[in-house]
Amino acid sequence: TAPSSKRGIVEIQLDVPFSRHLIMRSFLGRPCRFPAGPLHLARTSGCVVLPKLAIGHTDCLEIQIGHPLAMDLRLPMETFYESHLSAIIQILESHALEHPDQWELWIKL
Repeated sequence: TAPSSKRGIVEIQLDVPFSRHLIMRSFLGRPCRFPAGPLHLARTSGCVVLPKLAIGHTDCLEIQIGHPLAMDLRLPMETFYESHLSAIIQILESHALEHPDQWELWIKL
């Protein structure tokens, strides 16, 4: 089918390990499982990937959208996963270190 002419945003959280294909990586010095599904979707669709940081609580939430990530769609799938997951983990780690009170669920992983 032809791609839709409608443009929108789909949020996929890489910090939730629900995927058939999980990739083990270090996160803040501890082993952690990351889903390959969101990266597979990004590669096959060619969509723009924007990092998001949500800070706050149920009464007030601030959402920050980062610059688009540079993704080389020509890479073989496994190389694509390896290359781009490392960059995304660095962003997640910087968010966690800047706002440790927002990452209580990561402590349980």
